[in-house]
Amino acid sequence: MKSKADVVSNIALVVAIISLLSAGAFLLIVIKTDEVSKLLMNVPYLLASAGLFFSIISLLFEWKARKRSYTSANDADEK
Repeated sequence: MKSKADVVSNIALVVAIISLLSAGAFLLIVIKTDEVSKLLMNVPYLLASAGLFFSIISLLFEWKARKRSYTSANDADEK
């Protein structure tokens, strides 16, 4: 059974991938359009920032899970 950290890490990774893909698609739309408002021009950067944020969350939870399993393995070896 997966731990809570694994589930959060996987969800954060999926959200990061979706955010980055939609940022790229939105950026292509903005580039192809002649006149775009400033608000719409900032959306790709916002989505890319969200993707980066969620990928960092994913990495942190993955790192904590690996650190925890490494520590518990070392404790078992010492006993």
